[in-house]
Amino acid sequence: MIESRKNICLFCSLGCGLIVDVEREEAVNLEYDTECPANRGRLCSKGNYILELINHPLRLNVPKKDGKPLRWDEASAEIAGAVHAARDKKAAAVVLSGDASCEDVGLAVEFAVNCMANDKVAISLPTDDDKVVAALAGTSGGIMQATPDDVESSVCTIAVGDPFERCPVLAGRMLAARNAARANSLNVVSENSNTTSRFATTHLKGSERQNMLALVAAVAKTGGGKDGWQKSLVEGIDASPDAQRLAKRFLESEKSVVVVSTGDPVVAQLANALLKAAGDNKLLFALHDYGNARSITEIFAGGASTKDVIESAGRGEIDVLIILGADLVASYPDLDVGGALSKVKTVVAGAPFANKTTALAGMVLPTALWLETDGTFNGQARSAVVEPPGGAISYGNVLGAVSSAMDVELRAPSPTKALAEEAIDRNKAVAIASAAREEGAKPPVQSTAIRFADGSLTDRVCWMKMLEKVH
Repeated sequence: MIESRKNICLFCSLGCGLIVDVEREEAVNLEYDTECPANRGRLCSKGNYILELINHPLRLNVPKKDGKPLRWDEASAEIAGAVHAARDKKAAAVVLSGDASCEDVGLAVEFAVNCMANDKVAISLPTDDDKVVAALAGTSGGIMQATPDDVESSVCTIAVGDPFERCPVLAGRMLAARNAARANSLNVVSENSNTTSRFATTHLKGSERQNMLALVAAVAKTGGGKDGWQKSLVEGIDASPDAQRLAKRFLESEKSVVVVSTGDPVVAQLANALLKAAGDNKLLFALHDYGNARSITEIFAGGASTKDVIESAGRGEIDVLIILGADLVASYPDLDVGGALSKVKTVVAGAPFANKTTALAGMVLPTALWLETDGTFNGQARSAVVEPPGGAISYGNVLGAVSSAMDVELRAPSPTKALAEEAIDRNKAVAIASAAREEGAKPPVQSTAIRFADGSLTDRVCWMKMLEKVH
């Protein structure tokens, strides 16, 4: 008997619904969820390969140490011994991938406090989603959030970055909005020409920071809000004729939406400033690479950064490093991750597939995909659609097994929002304006229409077609 089970795609934050048909606990078919308001049954090229991801023949399914298989109790006991030995020096750390559930993150924090006696927990989000989420929250007071339906009914849309490349499903909605009426417009702010700008009514090309600052200035001077912080933000800024025309169109349109697709927190703050300057009835839609990035960042505000953990390892300050889901070598090509890991006595790497980081780990653990574990993702509790293969388990269960071996019981706290939403004031406006005049650093990796983040998952799809060629 075939049972249809619903879940979502986490290859971006849109939260596209999908249905996996399961027979005898094996995923046998992928269907589209036409009832999901995010995508109405559509999936992009990444989402369409989810069935292959679940059933991939190269999935890790047994713990190994130095290439030799272990039972889970043996692996847990050995990791527990290493963590216990590092406890007094506070020399253990945990890094989770950004596809972790909120409960996994909570368990990691509890594990650090109760088993490692420190707070060295980091979430790997190499596309800088966490920085953007925090920046948006820090300047979002009173800003209305758009839904995918709002995006599709927008009269004047301003796309910051390249949302078409990151999320083709959302691209369809944005094009539907532009084509719904002759006066409707799709406008793009991006450093270079890109997939989205090919369809643009107006393209403000060049520095995203400076163009967004000029657009805020044009909106403020054309008749937007009159808050005192605006003068501090846009003083001395001259907007181009194109920016002035776009500002007028944005203000006068019955419904306007700003779609933000960026790894630059300053650009994200300027998008919020644009909306605040424009006044009421203007909406924001923020698109992130990692589907659970916003929820994780909201409950994990102020946590350690992955870069800090890597640099600490490079200084010889970490004896035990547990990496679950993240391929740090591929995710941070600008850092000497290999050199840092070589200075760690015990490196444990958990992943669905072998990757550049598992190749450097003494112990490799098989971990489950989000589709194979219960948890809170993208703001909603989700149930696993299938059991993970072999001995693969969730990140939280890995930490639970190690804590049990240390005679410590972990209880995941209920996800609680810790990231406060704040309004823009004069001091914040001055800081944003100052940062906007500087060149922003780009994230080390980025997602595309066919590749998710560092590629540790999506680079392995298409195996079914490869087998067809072989046979």
